[in-house]
Amino acid sequence: MVQIIQNRLTNRYNDLDDAITAVAQVEAKYKDYNGSPSEHINYSKDGVVAVGGTEMPMTTVAYHQMLHRLGIPASFAERIDERLLTTNIRRQMKSLSEKEWVVKTGEQDGTRYVRGIVTDRYKPLMDSEVLRKAKQHVEADNIHVDSWDITSSENALRLTGKLPLEIAPTSNVGDITKIGIAALNGTTGMTKLGINMFLYRLVCSNGMVVPHQLAGIRKTHIGKDFNQTMEEGFRAAFGSAAEVEQRWSDAYGKILKDVKASQLRKVQEMVESEIGRKATNGLFDEEKHPRSSDTVYSLLNRITEYAHQVDDPISRGRVEEAAGQLLLAA
Repeated sequence: MVQIIQNRLTNRYNDLDDAITAVAQVEAKYKDYNGSPSEHINYSKDGVVAVGGTEMPMTTVAYHQMLHRLGIPASFAERIDERLLTTNIRRQMKSLSEKEWVVKTGEQDGTRYVRGIVTDRYKPLMDSEVLRKAKQHVEADNIHVDSWDITSSENALRLTGKLPLEIAPTSNVGDITKIGIAALNGTTGMTKLGINMFLYRLVCSNGMVVPHQLAGIRKTHIGKDFNQTMEEGFRAAFGSAAEVEQRWSDAYGKILKDVKASQLRKVQEMVESEIGRKATNGLFDEEKHPRSSDTVYSLLNRITEYAHQVDDPISRGRVEEAAGQLLLAA
């Protein structure tokens, strides 16, 4: 099943091909204008740009991209007189006669509007191409995906897939249960192409889970390397998913008493250095969690769940890094 959200409207499709067709229909309304900003872009005093002689309103994203490319701070633009701002914008555009912009436009209710202004170097990828490439790699690697969720807007696309890999049979709130793959594409150059693996954490006894993102790849300036980037990204993501599933499954079956004392001590010291002795002792409490029956999986989940309560992101990352050492011990 594929769920796609476009302009806050949700539609469901049987397969990814149907969703790709729906995304491509929206993209058919997109049009790019390439050229020097001094030659084919006119900026009026009321904030309307004329591209190729046709006046078009701008989205907030496009407006701020234009200011950025002209070297005009947004905070400065908000404070100065409107006529003076218009003069500055026009003057800066004339100075860029050797530059080339890609003005990205869309169409809504019969009105064409500017949705993004990027340089050719940052030229983004079409969402439908990212979806097609994702489908190719899923099929090539013979990966089964339980379901796809696609959020598509004028600025970006986010594709997430739930893999049927069950990390461990559990019903404990806070435990990590499933693996997913995410691809993010910025259609107006605001975000990078990213392919990541993430974990689903059980947040309610009724079975509701939320994603918890792990490391992946992010790249800009794709250009001719698009196919290679997609291939490397999905290969790495699927490979990591299989490895994580195996390590967590091993952790689920390994009792803490079978782990070397030196390894547990190292993890405990790493956690204690970040959250203090009292909190750490609660996580490693022998009476509440006897090592003769407690598993590496349970301890790991306790530590990562506690890490979410740590305010400092650097410290939080170190606590989770310490928990990751348990996977090596398993």
